[in-house]
Amino acid sequence: MDSLRGRFSALLSWLLWILGAIVVAVIAHRWPFLADVQGAIDRHKAMKVGVVVATGLSGLAFLGAGLYAMATGPSVAGGFQVNLSMREIKEAARAGRWQTDPRWRLHFLMMTAGSLMGIGLLATIFVLGDVFAKLLMTLMFVYAAARTVWAFSRA
Repeated sequence: MDSLRGRFSALLSWLLWILGAIVVAVIAHRWPFLADVQGAIDRHKAMKVGVVVATGLSGLAFLGAGLYAMATGPSVAGGFQVNLSMREIKEAARAGRWQTDPRWRLHFLMMTAGSLMGIGLLATIFVLGDVFAKLLMTLMFVYAAARTVWAFSRA
């Protein structure tokens, strides 16, 4: 019975997300303010595409540098698994450990790489997409930023 309840809950969750996306799509195409935003963004689209793609590619370069450091560093025998809590990350950032400890420097490099790649991807879809994509990417970015700030404040 619990398995059935869990599956129904997961299905209901997916249906609510799909319904939410449909509502966002309807709002996006009917709100005149968003059409003005679309026009303003499309005005200099080539330059904006260059900036957001460069952001994503710089994140990819940082990721490559981090993976190379992990593969060639002394910790390669222990594997690549890393378990860090938000509290540990917050304490390391406050103490400035990323400036003195190579292990923390690598962790912060990888976190920066992931952030840049994520922002680059969302921004690329934002710049190239239609009004619905712009609104959806904005909502996703605000949600992710709010959850990250909330997690760091509670750590």
